[in-house]
Amino acid sequence: MNDQALRRAIFLVLLGMIFLLINPFSVLAGGGHGHKGETGHHPHGDVTKKVVNAISEMHHHLGESHMEWGHMKVELNKIKHEIQEIEEHARVELIEAIEASLRKKDKESFSHNLLSVCYYMMVDKLHQTEDELENFRSAKEHFQNAALAYKPISLTLAKRDPKLDKDIKAAFRKAARTLGNPKNPSSAEKARFHQQKEKIEAYLHSYSSDKAAGHGH
Repeated sequence: MNDQALRRAIFLVLLGMIFLLINPFSVLAGGGHGHKGETGHHPHGDVTKKVVNAISEMHHHLGESHMEWGHMKVELNKIKHEIQEIEEHARVELIEAIEASLRKKDKESFSHNLLSVCYYMMVDKLHQTEDELENFRSAKEHFQNAALAYKPISLTLAKRDPKLDKDIKAAFRKAARTLGNPKNPSSAEKARFHQQKEKIEAYLHSYSSDKAAGHGH
């Protein structure tokens, strides 16, 4: 009986490793499924999900032919406080540009400035991941939130520049592989994560605040 249980446990571990190798991005960034059950309730993860869901909702409405800008303002106000906190933490201005593009009813700049919020959330979570690399559970949580923050950008980028979106997802997968060791990561693993983090940020620099639409840069 014990041998049978041991063989089953080994099989499940091997199956999980195979799935991780096939698609590590989806395992670590899979929209939070099973996330709370594994690590408990995490306010930071809830904030990321709340902001990403709201921005995704607004992006969905941007594609409508008869879009209600009043509805956009209502949706934006639901996450205004969270965006202001992101502004303070990253020391950037985001709300001013978003509200300006909303007043002008400029779909393109409104979309770009919303995605800038996702960019700064993603960068913050990647930096927190790097800071917590020796704490496997915490690092994994931050990385999941970084990948979640990238999703709204990915949906837009996949249409405009599919190769770039593919390259960014590849960088996320390579970064994910460095988080596969619950024990303290080696210096080489830390260096590989840093390299991929820098790649992702460089790829998406157009979403940084100095490139925000409506700022005149």
